[in-house]
Amino acid sequence: SGEAAIRLMYDMMIIALQTDASRVMSYRQPVCDLLLGMGVKIKAHSLSHYGFSQPRVAASRERDKKCSALFSHFLDRLKEAKDIDGSRLFDNCIVSYGTNLRSGHELRNLPAIIAGGGAERMRRGEHIILPEQDTPLANYWLTIMQEAGLNIDSFSHSTGNIPELLA
Repeated sequence: SGEAAIRLMYDMMIIALQTDASRVMSYRQPVCDLLLGMGVKIKAHSLSHYGFSQPRVAASRERDKKCSALFSHFLDRLKEAKDIDGSRLFDNCIVSYGTNLRSGHELRNLPAIIAGGGAERMRRGEHIILPEQDTPLANYWLTIMQEAGLNIDSFSHSTGNIPELLA
């Protein structure tokens, strides 16, 4: 099932971090497989265009709950896991989780979760809503990379970092 594949990949990511095989990774969940495992017959892409269809809205909510529970489990596992120096792996990571699947495909007004203690100046444990402006998603990534220690002034089409994300 998709859930088993996601849990396995999260475990493999933890092992890669613990063994210093990688310090940067990206993962796109197999949402289609996850939906099939949940008994949802609607394809992931169709689910992102739910409009006013109540079955699609309900299936989208169930998918979101399942993905959130899986991500929560991953964060819990990071908190349990030890890094190479014996400290908590979670405290040495910057974890970002987000999606562009809403009721359409715009890279605007996207939710994102930042977790982990790897960037001391990043605000965590808050719901931050950015001003109603066209902030490129690249600004989010630029901010994270700068806080991870990269000495860069731009990333892709960024227009600067996002000060609201910094304490």
